[in-house]
Amino acid sequence: MKPIAASDDLAINTAPINTDPINTDPINTDPINTAPIKVAVGLIRNEDGAWLCCQRSDDEDHAGLWEFPGGKFEAGENLQHALVRELSEELGWSDLDGLGITPFHDFTWQHPGKYVHLHCGLLVLDHSPAIKLSVHQAAAWVQLDDMGSMEWLASNLPIIEGLRANYR
Repeated sequence: MKPIAASDDLAINTAPINTDPINTDPINTDPINTAPIKVAVGLIRNEDGAWLCCQRSDDEDHAGLWEFPGGKFEAGENLQHALVRELSEELGWSDLDGLGITPFHDFTWQHPGKYVHLHCGLLVLDHSPAIKLSVHQAAAWVQLDDMGSMEWLASNLPIIEGLRANYR
């Protein structure tokens, strides 16, 4: 895979999407006494300007909801290493080591019973590689304007807002 060089229309706004450090879910008011779980999130854009979205499997929490691919950091990993590993595991992509992943946004979100700290990395590809799903039940390349018709994992909604602010 070869990344597309950044151009004026792909400028990245590094300003925070949400200035609140933690989403406060009114349904879940129980205090959480654990450190946030570090999660790497891949924001992958293809040559047509569509974004890779994955649908959670029926046997997972939040079954059937859409999300951007990624997963938990392992000990000692940075964003690049975590995303290369996660995209290899989840999508069957094996040639990602040399690609530049640009940090896009970090924020903390409260899910019922836990906090997650999402580290979002942007990867722009010059093609749409074949996908071999191992974790999700579906994957699709979706234009930003079409994301509103999908049911999303709540923690991914601020990411979509950030993409819309930067890629309209």
